[in-house]
Amino acid sequence: MRTVVFVAPFALPTTRRVIEAVARLADVRVIAMLQEHPQEPLSCEVWICPAVLDDASLTGCLDRLVRQVGLPHRLLGILEALQEPLARQRARLGIEGMRPETANRFRDKDRMKACLREAGVGVAASCRVDAHTTADEILERVGLPLVLKPLAGAGAVATVRVDDAAGLRTQLAALPRPLIAETFLSGAEHSMEVLVRGGEVLFHSVTRYLPSALEVSNNPHLQWVVHLPRDTSAFADAVPQVTRAVLALGMDTGIAHAEWFRMPDGRVLIGEIGARPPGAGFLDLHSHAHEADWFDAWARLVVDGTFAGPWPRRWSVAGVYLRGPGRGRVAAVEGLERAQRDMGIHVVEARLPQIGQPRRDGYEGEGFVVIRHRDDDTVREAALSLIRTVRVHYA
Repeated sequence: MRTVVFVAPFALPTTRRVIEAVARLADVRVIAMLQEHPQEPLSCEVWICPAVLDDASLTGCLDRLVRQVGLPHRLLGILEALQEPLARQRARLGIEGMRPETANRFRDKDRMKACLREAGVGVAASCRVDAHTTADEILERVGLPLVLKPLAGAGAVATVRVDDAAGLRTQLAALPRPLIAETFLSGAEHSMEVLVRGGEVLFHSVTRYLPSALEVSNNPHLQWVVHLPRDTSAFADAVPQVTRAVLALGMDTGIAHAEWFRMPDGRVLIGEIGARPPGAGFLDLHSHAHEADWFDAWARLVVDGTFAGPWPRRWSVAGVYLRGPGRGRVAAVEGLERAQRDMGIHVVEARLPQIGQPRRDGYEGEGFVVIRHRDDDTVREAALSLIRTVRVHYA
């Protein structure tokens, strides 16, 4: 019996699903190491670790586990902020999986950009912003417009766009350092999920963001659409660039989440890459598009080293994330009846905002709808119609 330890602060819905996927594998004992007991039971053992993101706390908890049950076969986690702590623990205990040097290349955006440039992969101009870096240095090296973001950020969190020198000086005075400054990429934003085993790319799957994640993050009234077109021929030239980037950073086995841009002049530039499965329900979107369980595929890949694909893209799929401007709790959701009448036949999954639900920060909003059809134009038009029709109000 192989012991697989899955680490997470809390048993959130996605956490539960990846744990359940691992638990369905043959000859596996799953232990969830969480910061508190889940409100609803998990289909595995639960060990409590007071602070999973703290090295000393995690070390003590894992040492206790090793003394009682032996060395785990795998030590897993999908939270972005856990990738470096888990890598340090694997190296310390001698558990197979990503090592600290590789995890740091994915987490430290300045190191990531340097590694990708060395590999000949297109990226935005950038520079590290330390305590003594001046606005003039940034303007000379990066230019305007630019974005400032944490070195280890993810999902456009705490990312700020700057359009002029005065704004740059204001932001530098307010933001904690170190940071990374990058040229603002004005192209169409996409992601590519890349499945890798033993340093070999097995499969890739592309999405298109409508609009970009940063634009949605900075404009709370916008509702986000992620489209997985059935016809992916327009992305063929991006595949070598993105997959080379993933391998250049040292990805060995797992799913990488790469965000990239198609610039107005046709170039492909890499934004950033996470060495973990995507969030925001993307595994569900890929599952719908390929009629394949991507939770199961990830579990088999990282635990057994097996791959169930490749899969054809059978459907065009869009995820529509519902939210609105303002703060507080959901007071009303208008337009649902019309949306159901106009496009309900294409909806394959939905979690609607609930009255009284607190407004969430970030572009995922308080609910989502998944639309599926064979035709790309039908899905895209239905998704864009949905965000024009449905409105979330707060009070």
